[in-house]
Amino acid sequence: PICLMQVLAITVTTRNSSPTWKNLLSIAISTSSFILCWQFAQFMIFTQSAAILGLHIIGLIHKETFTSIIIALLVGLLHAVALMFGNEMLFCSWLFSSLVSCMVVSLFLPLTSLPTLLRVPTQVVLYLVVTMFSKVGISKALLVDDDAHVL
Repeated sequence: PICLMQVLAITVTTRNSSPTWKNLLSIAISTSSFILCWQFAQFMIFTQSAAILGLHIIGLIHKETFTSIIIALLVGLLHAVALMFGNEMLFCSWLFSSLVSCMVVSLFLPLTSLPTLLRVPTQVVLYLVVTMFSKVGISKALLVDDDAHVL
């Protein structure tokens, strides 16, 4: 039910061209509740953030809506980190790296002057590269070996 609540909060917010504080609060609370209740929630929200970025890149979501959703997801993640007594594994997660790269790619490197056929693949590649490097960089900076069980 918490997963559905989080998805509903995102869906309702994507329909608004200018989300209200109630939309953002519902995303933040449902995201932090979801992360607290299920250890693999970060992976679902990671794919959700990538899908939202894709919708923004192709122009289906306004920039204000996209920015609001990403910030609300980040606030929810940080709230979950605080409630989990500073769990540094969440800072080294793909979700945190994805949210950072969404902010970098869409806000700091909008590439609006490029034609659409060049802008879309460029932003997708930038997103993937920034996500990968921020994940590795944050993990090394915090000395966390979170993927050691995979090797």
